[in-house]
Amino acid sequence: MSTQIDFDAMSAEVTEESIRYRGLQRSGADWRWQRAMRIVGAGRAYHSHALGPVVWNVVHHFRPVLQSRQPELLGDRTVDVVGAKRIRHERLTRLKLESRILSGLSISEVAAKMELEESLVRDYCDIFFDVRTCLAATNWIMQQITTDEMEGPDYLRRTLYRHAFQGGPDVCEHWLDHLDQLGQQQDLSTAAGRAAERLELCVLLEPMRSDPESMRALGHLHDQSSKSRRLPQTVGKTIASSVHQKLRLALADQVSSKEPASKERSRSAA
Repeated sequence: MSTQIDFDAMSAEVTEESIRYRGLQRSGADWRWQRAMRIVGAGRAYHSHALGPVVWNVVHHFRPVLQSRQPELLGDRTVDVVGAKRIRHERLTRLKLESRILSGLSISEVAAKMELEESLVRDYCDIFFDVRTCLAATNWIMQQITTDEMEGPDYLRRTLYRHAFQGGPDVCEHWLDHLDQLGQQQDLSTAAGRAAERLELCVLLEPMRSDPESMRALGHLHDQSSKSRRLPQTVGKTIASSVHQKLRLALADQVSSKEPASKERSRSAA
């Protein structure tokens, strides 16, 4: 089936960069994917020339473009849509790639660390994670970190991405060195176990950052456990052990879970 294209009379005044700017602002880092899915669903596209070859390569993957229009719309670039989708749905691979991009590493540096083709990393970023030129827009980046979640809050992702973005490559790599240990019982007699435990505690505290009620409750518990109004030691230990165990199980699920397919999301840039 071929995609039919409607030409807008004003398309010559719209540039690929202006479309990208509006896409990032309205739809977020995966704006090209969302735009392509709309074209696939509707079979129509305005400002077709200016959408760029990445969008049209994604469209072509699902719904072939008319052969006569392929040189014009697809250009000379070949986009590995299959490979990019595979990374998108391999949770740990996606976390490692996106966090490294947020830390400021280049496409080639990320590809080398992950032993991936540089072209595949570039394709993935262009389709799903177009943030590399926006890293100075702190508010917008932080919004992407907290809103691009498929099914409810993903506290592991939020914590990892924020630390990578704010701390840079060294902090990011420290996280990734211990990522597969999170959710497990740590051996606190070892340096590696203590490091993993500290990172895990950062994730477990993440819900408190954006929940005023939780922060107030945490302050109340702190008052209750102060020297003047101290909880019995056995009660405090029982509560802490119970909460920590439940959160550890939830964290283990987050580390090992697979993400569902992408869906439309409404987001705006700060």
